[in-house]
Amino acid sequence: MKKDINGGDSALSSATIEKQSTYGILSDAARLLDDRVAKKTQNHHLQAGARRVLASLAIRDGVSQLDLIHATHLKAPTISLIVQKMEHDGVITRKTDDLDMRLTRVFLTEKGAEMNAQILEEIHAVENEAMADFTDKERAVFQDLISRIYINMEASYKEHN
Repeated sequence: MKKDINGGDSALSSATIEKQSTYGILSDAARLLDDRVAKKTQNHHLQAGARRVLASLAIRDGVSQLDLIHATHLKAPTISLIVQKMEHDGVITRKTDDLDMRLTRVFLTEKGAEMNAQILEEIHAVENEAMADFTDKERAVFQDLISRIYINMEASYKEHN
């Protein structure tokens, strides 16, 4: 019989999981995924928050720190520290906006873009591990469902914050 992550029988693990709330299952799965991604990407020396900033900038480069706060759902002091460290490490650069001198924009450097590409490959490998026994159709359905959960929770977050 397969062993679960805590060394127990997977049948016991499955029975326990079935009794958990959706929140519990999602939270535990996210923690396991994040831990696995952290281990696979540890050679980049980026914490989870910095990986989120890197991914956000890869999607939309040249944003303000306030935009990063909204995109990553991290607190302002956390973003400030992450941006300072990433700039020191040569992963990002900050530039004053040409039209509004009060605004500073954050950009990926070539090093940051290369790092993001490597991290994305490592994340895709972890996703493939997590969904090894999923069919293509199940992967698509799962992606749709989890995206809808995210959209619903993001709307609720905006409404309550």
